[in-house]
Amino acid sequence: MNCCGSYKLLNATPPNTNSFTSTGQNETSITLQWNKVNNSGSFILQFDGTEINITAPDGDGAVTHTVSSLTAGTKYTFTLFSVFENIRSSGVNITAVTAPQNAESLKSIVQDETSITLQWNKVNNTGSFILLFDSTEINITAPDGDGAVTHTVSSLTAGTKYTFTLFSVFENIRSSGVNITAVTAPQNAQAFKSTGQNETSITLQWNKVNNTSSFILQFNGTEIHITAPDGDGAVTHTVSSLTAGTKYTFTLFSVFENIRSSGVNIIAVTAPQNAQAFKSTGQDETSITLQWNKVNDTGSFILQFNGAEINITAPDGDGAVTHTVSSLTAGTKYTFTLFSVFENIRSSGVNITAVTAPQNAQAFKLTGQDETSITLQWNKVNNNTSFILQFDGTEINITAPDGDGAVTHTVSFLTAGTKYTFTLFSVFENIRSSGVNITAVTAPQNAESLKSTGQNETCITLQWNKVNNNTSFILQFDGTEINITAPDGDGAVTHTVSSLTAGTKYTFTLFSVFENIRSSGVNITAVTAPPNTNSFTSTGQNETSITLQWNKVNDNTSFILQFNGAKINITAPDGDGAVTHTVSSLTAGTKYTFTLFSVFENIRSSGVIVTASTEYVIGLNIRLQSYGQLSDSDLQGLLEEVESPIEQQVRSS
Repeated sequence: MNCCGSYKLLNATPPNTNSFTSTGQNETSITLQWNKVNNSGSFILQFDGTEINITAPDGDGAVTHTVSSLTAGTKYTFTLFSVFENIRSSGVNITAVTAPQNAESLKSIVQDETSITLQWNKVNNTGSFILLFDSTEINITAPDGDGAVTHTVSSLTAGTKYTFTLFSVFENIRSSGVNITAVTAPQNAQAFKSTGQNETSITLQWNKVNNTSSFILQFNGTEIHITAPDGDGAVTHTVSSLTAGTKYTFTLFSVFENIRSSGVNIIAVTAPQNAQAFKSTGQDETSITLQWNKVNDTGSFILQFNGAEINITAPDGDGAVTHTVSSLTAGTKYTFTLFSVFENIRSSGVNITAVTAPQNAQAFKLTGQDETSITLQWNKVNNNTSFILQFDGTEINITAPDGDGAVTHTVSFLTAGTKYTFTLFSVFENIRSSGVNITAVTAPQNAESLKSTGQNETCITLQWNKVNNNTSFILQFDGTEINITAPDGDGAVTHTVSSLTAGTKYTFTLFSVFENIRSSGVNITAVTAPPNTNSFTSTGQNETSITLQWNKVNDNTSFILQFNGAKINITAPDGDGAVTHTVSSLTAGTKYTFTLFSVFENIRSSGVIVTASTEYVIGLNIRLQSYGQLSDSDLQGLLEEVESPIEQQVRSS
């Protein structure tokens, strides 16, 4: 019995289960599976000095047991005993591991357009990882030493969101895995450029990047978030509140899922301020001089006019900038636009209009004058030009008359005999020409007190008062002109005109002359003395009268017979023949002296003289009474005897 009993015991050892395997694990448990052993329904699982009694469930099927509270990433040796009637089988062994812990601090630390760099911490002594994305697995062995694990995933698509799963691997067992999403940087915007600027803003433009609609514009330590508008077309953004004439560096980042592109840079500048105090400081017929103040340190300017542009560099130092535009057309209005230039960018520009001086009037001349006025004449310049006449500190504005023809202007209220300098300016848009000068004089005053002070048969003496010491005279008569210079000193001017014809009326015109300009002239008529008559004789006498006879001088002449303080006006009879005049009421036996003047226009000739006597007949009468009975012949003889003593008496008397 003991033998049989002993045999029975030996045969009671149950067989080991077959197909003892690990069917799964996580960080803290391992699931084991095995097949049942005949009708043995009890098992002992032994590991790490621990035994677990396991009763197989009823029914068919494998036995599954999960060992929990394990350490992650740890290799365990499990021994499984089948138990029958408290008798264990010899046992079967397997090794199994818990899943390692997931890597911690998995993150994307950097990216660019084609790669994403991930980083995570090592897991205990686990040095192997699997990175899963886009159905691709990458086996990664952590580098030796401490520190995080870094891995860069390349050959990616720009601006794309990726989901990465990272498994820690221990003994070919993966952790449950940890996920992150990360994106590649978007592409940089294309065609990033400055499309315009003014003094305080710069307008930038760029193309959209695929469906990326968010951008960051960075400058001067400032960031501006920009959302692109819907639809096609470029993105435009104006940066305002900037400083004029300043260079800015702009960096534009495309943004996708808060990830920026590498960025693209441009340099752009604000327009400089316009130049201040832009003005015209002078002009002539062919040029205009412009002046303006410098703009900060901007030393470059562009002057634009008539479709032309002139580049101007300001001189060094302080002070305004001056530039003369030449080769212009006289009397023309020009519009000048001045741009300040900074880094080839122009300011908005400031405008002025300026004109060239008009041409001087041509043929400016004196056409006449009198004592108080001067008449000037000149040719028009064009229909848009007026004139300023300047003299003696006075300016006269003159508008040219309509139509063709010269312009004539009379300057009045002047002083006689005075030299004036006239400057004539053509005027266009209030700008004067350089001016053209002439000197002109007013006519002097006429001489005063012009009179005839004497004459004879061949000359007339004239006299007048001086006008002033600068004035000479011209005496005009009978188509003849005599230049007369007034003598020095005070007093009247006297001039005798000789070689004249006796008994002739002359009209004299006396002109005062100043700078070869004559006065209007003053006239007098004066006559030469007529000639004396010839053949002035006594043709007879008696006791109380004497008969005189003479020839006529001309038909216009009368006579004055003067004797004994008496004057007798005698008009010659009409017709030819001598003039006879008997002077009566004389005293007998008296000698008379007669002076005969020819008279023309109340002017006497020098006079001719004859003496004649009335008869002295007292003694003769007595004797005749004694010889009253004498014959004629006796009487004649007696008279002859008496005549001689009478004549003697007359002569002695």
